Amino acid sequence: METIEIKPEYSTQPFGQKPNPMVERAIKYLIEKTDCNEDTRIMDQGCGALRHLRIFMEYFSEIYLVDTEYQMNRMREIEGKSTTIKEYINNLDVNDKKIRLISNEEFLTANLELGAIFNICTFDVTLPETRKEMLEVAKKNLRKDGYFILIIPRNDSSILCRCKTDNNYSDGYYFKNHGAYTFYTNFREAKGLVEFAANLSLEVVDDLSIYRQICLLFTLIQKQKAP
Repeated sequence: METIEIKPEYSTQPFGQKPNPMVERAIKYLIEKTDCNEDTRIMDQGCGALRHLRIFMEYFSEIYLVDTEYQMNRMREIEGKSTTIKEYINNLDVNDKKIRLISNEEFLTANLELGAIFNICTFDVTLPETRKEMLEVAKKNLRKDGYFILIIPRNDSSILCRCKTDNNYSDGYYFKNHGAYTFYTNFREAKGLVEFAANLSLEVVDDLSIYRQICLLFTLIQKQKAP
C-alpha cells in the first residue's frame, strides 16, 4: 500500500491570489472594537506564499510571518520572479515596517507576547494533530489580552464533489497534487472548533462567520482568582 504523506504546503494559494475576504473584516473589527491599532504586534500563522502580507501591511507596522522551513525555501513565482519566501522578505523594501519571518520550529520555543495572531486557510488543509499544535503554540505566544483569529473557507462545492469514500482520511479527505498528497476537511459547523479551542483555554469573543467562511475571534480564558 502506498504511504500517504500529507504536505499542506501544496495547498497554498499563490502570492497573487486575492486575500481571503474575512481578513480585512476581522482587522477592522479589532481596530474598531478592541484596543488593537497600528502598533499592535501581529502574526500570520501559516503565512504560505504571503497572500495576505500586503493587507496586513496596510494596517499594522510590526508583522511576524510563520510557516515551515520547507514552505519558506520552496521556489515559487512572486511578482513575476522565481524566488523563495525567505529571499523575497529579505529583499522587501518595507520602509518603517518591521516584518520578521520565522519557522514553525522557532515559533515553538518563542514567547512573543503578540496582540493578535491570524490563522487563515490552514485548518481545512491540516490534520487534527497539527491544528492542536498550532493552537497551543499560538496561545503561548499571545499576550494575556491578545486575540486569536481563525479563518477557514468552507462549503466549496468544487472541492466537495471530489470527496469520496475511497479518499477518506482522518476527519477529511486526501488528494494527490503535484506528486504529493494534500488534505481537506470541510467545517460545516463552528461548534466543534469552539469546543476544541475551549479545551485549550481559548474562548470566543465573536463569530463573524458567513456561509462560505468561518471567522472566529478568540481570547485567552482568564483564570478566576480565588475569593
